[in-house]
Amino acid sequence: VWWPGKLTLKAYGEVLTSADPDIPSLLDALRNSFIAASSTVVLTLVLGTLAGYALARLRFRFKGILTGLVLAVYTFPAVLLMVPMFSMTSS
Repeated sequence: VWWPGKLTLKAYGEVLTSADPDIPSLLDALRNSFIAASSTVVLTLVLGTLAGYALARLRFRFKGILTGLVLAVYTFPAVLLMVPMFSMTSS
């Protein structure tokens, strides 16, 4: 079994702050991922809240059909849709 002679955290510093301008640092990638994830969460919460309120309180044409469609979509797990999406994108 190989065991290093001296334990250091130098590699973590190099990964977190890349000196090469062509390679983004890990901190930049984490920041970009946080921005994308948090904006997606906020947008989903706002749109979902507005749609839920409209389906629950407002009266409009085809409300029953739209509510049924929303409930039908929730019955299918996302994993079930992966095979058709893969076959559509791979061809």
